[in-house]
Amino acid sequence: MTKETSNKLYICTFIMTIFIIIFHCVPRNFSYVFNEYPYSNFISNYFYNIYTYGGSIALDFFFCQTGFFLYYKLTKENYLKKIGKRLKTLLIPFMFWNVLYLFVYVGLGLGWEGFKLSLNSIIGGFSFLPFDGPFWYIFSIIIFMLAVPFLIRIKDNKKLHFILFFLILALAIYISIFPNEKIANMKYYFCLERAIRFLPAYFLGAILAMNSDFRNRFHSIFNGKRKVLFIVLFILSTFLWTIKIPSIIEWIISRIRPLLLFGIIDERKFVNEVSQNVKFTFIIYASHYLIIDILFKFVFDRLNFINNYFVCIFLPLIIAAIVYFINYLLYSIIKKIKFKDKIFLLIAGGRG
Repeated sequence: MTKETSNKLYICTFIMTIFIIIFHCVPRNFSYVFNEYPYSNFISNYFYNIYTYGGSIALDFFFCQTGFFLYYKLTKENYLKKIGKRLKTLLIPFMFWNVLYLFVYVGLGLGWEGFKLSLNSIIGGFSFLPFDGPFWYIFSIIIFMLAVPFLIRIKDNKKLHFILFFLILALAIYISIFPNEKIANMKYYFCLERAIRFLPAYFLGAILAMNSDFRNRFHSIFNGKRKVLFIVLFILSTFLWTIKIPSIIEWIISRIRPLLLFGIIDERKFVNEVSQNVKFTFIIYASHYLIIDILFKFVFDRLNFINNYFVCIFLPLIIAAIVYFINYLLYSIIKKIKFKDKIFLLIAGGRG
C-alpha cells in the first residue's frame, strides 16, 4: 500500500470518527425541543437527520476499511500470523475500555437506564453488548474473522467473490429490512441485525483488497473530471433521506457508499500533513462515549440553556469539539511518556 493511500485512509477515518461522535452527541432532549418549538420542526428534523445519518455513513466506511486492511496482501502462508496480530491489537483495548467503562458506570451511576450488575450483564458487556457501547463494532469484526480460513481458500476465485457478495447482500437485506416475526422477536435481534447490516460493506472492502485488477480499475475511474462527478454523487447519496425512494434502494446505496468516499479524497500535500495529526482516532472512538456521558451528567443536564432551541441544535458540534481536544491533549501527554508504547498497546492496541 502506498503512503498516499495510507494517508487518505487516515483522513477518511478521522472524518468518520467525528461523524460518530456527533451522532452520539445528539442531545437527549432533542424531542423535547421539537415539541416546544413546533414551528421549527422542519429545521430540527433536518439537523437531526444529518447527525444520525452521518453515523451510518461512518459505520459503513469503518467496516469497509476493516475488511480491506485485513485481507490486503493476505495469503495462505501469513493469514494465521496476521489474524493473531490483529486479535492482539483489538482484544487488549477491547478488554481495557470495557473494564474502565464498567467501573465508571457502577461508580458514577452512568450507563443505560435500568442497568444491573449480574453475570449476564458482564458476559454481554464483554461481548455483543459491550459496556463501551461503540465497541459492538470491534466485537463484530472479531467475529467476522472466523470467515478468514474459508475466504483465503477462494482468494483467486474472483467470480465466487462477487457471488458471495450478492448472497451476503441478500441476507443482510432480509435480516435488516424484511425479517420474519421469529427473527424480529429474538431477544438480541438488534445485536444480530446491526452486525449483519454492515457485513456487505465489510466484504466489499475484502473484495477490493483481494482483487488487485479490480482495485486498479477502481482507482483509475476517479481521475480528472470524473472525480468531480463522484464528489457530487457522494454528496447526493448523503441526502437520500430527503427524498422518497424505496428503503431497499437507499439501503444498498448506503452499503457501497464507502467506495465513493475513499476515491474522492485528494492526495495533496495537506493530506500528508493532516494524517500525522489524526493517528489517535482509535482513542477518540474508544473514549468518546464515556466523555459524552460525563459531560451530560455533570454539565449539560444541569444547565437550563440546553433547552434553548439553537443551543440544542448545535450542541453536538460543540461536544464533538470538546471530545476531540480532550483526546488530543491526552494523546500529546502520552507521547511524552517514556513507556508510551505500552500505554498505546493498552488503550489503542499499539496505534499511536
